Amino acid sequence: MTSEQVWQGGSTPIVFLRPIGIAAGDAMRLMELAKRLRGDVRWRMAPPGVAADAYLVHRFSVVDREAMTTLPAGSVSSDWLASSAPTSSQSSHSGSSRKLSLDEHGWHRGRPVCILGKHVDTQGLDDDELAPLIFPEALKEMEQGLSKVFDELVGARMLYAVGSMAWEQRQKWQTHRLHAIESGRLVGVIDALQWQFFLLDGCSVERMMDADIVPMPRSGGFAAEGFHPFQLETALWEFAKRCPEPMLDQVLPHGYLNEPLTHRRAPHLKEAALGDHCVAILRALDTQSRTADELQNSLRLTRPSLMRALTSLALVRAIQPESRSQRSLLDHMGGLWARITGKAPQNSLF
Repeated sequence: MTSEQVWQGGSTPIVFLRPIGIAAGDAMRLMELAKRLRGDVRWRMAPPGVAADAYLVHRFSVVDREAMTTLPAGSVSSDWLASSAPTSSQSSHSGSSRKLSLDEHGWHRGRPVCILGKHVDTQGLDDDELAPLIFPEALKEMEQGLSKVFDELVGARMLYAVGSMAWEQRQKWQTHRLHAIESGRLVGVIDALQWQFFLLDGCSVERMMDADIVPMPRSGGFAAEGFHPFQLETALWEFAKRCPEPMLDQVLPHGYLNEPLTHRRAPHLKEAALGDHCVAILRALDTQSRTADELQNSLRLTRPSLMRALTSLALVRAIQPESRSQRSLLDHMGGLWARITGKAPQNSLF
């Protein structure tokens, strides 16, 4: 076990950062420190084709720098889901862009921003130049800024917690609902058979993570005052997107690596949220079924990038092995027979 796993646990979620307006050497130096920060998330550089969760930005690259002095240092959304909602073009936003605008909360394109270089003298620099950073002050600025960013990532953290809990109890999906109980109170319910989960109004990420998961035999649909429904696939997507890389081998069934893959259903996410890698895989499957190796070679993906994309698409039921597609008619007939006989339908993920 690495020191990082000892610090943070084997299933600590990844948060993807993208530097803007920062020289490559400075950006790498910042990210090396970010990777070593102890906390409830792992900070990583957003790979090409992966949407950023937050931005590291030099003050000189903020379009209206004077207005920034009046903005609040941090702004936590009252709706936890808002901070994970995808925005247009976020996956295609290039790290080479050096200027950006912020909204009234100090966010960019629906994502929180960590601003560095607040005390760097930028007088005399042309607009197309990269402003320098002063070390170690920049490292301290980043550490303080990421602490505020963490507080603003409520949606992604909540979805990851639910997705992780659901996956750990996947053997119970067909027969049980999963009740999350914290301090003797029900705060969440995962109903995988209906592809939904429910959260108690006002439930914090901390309460959800501290909850005990109790499988309860299913008896009809869940409904209770004060609980709000959400799509389970949004949580499973965040889990696949952020889980530590070694977990991908455990989550993705071997059939997805050994058999030709094809479409299963249209994903609920827009292309901007899917990211370039997943979009490229789906488009490649438009023309014909392909194996994982064929996709990796034709799209020139690294193995980790391929594994992450395939796992994400599998968990939201966007792709499936071709052999399963050929059984779809039999599955449909089996579902009809289950409804006739009153038996529970087999709504399996894989």
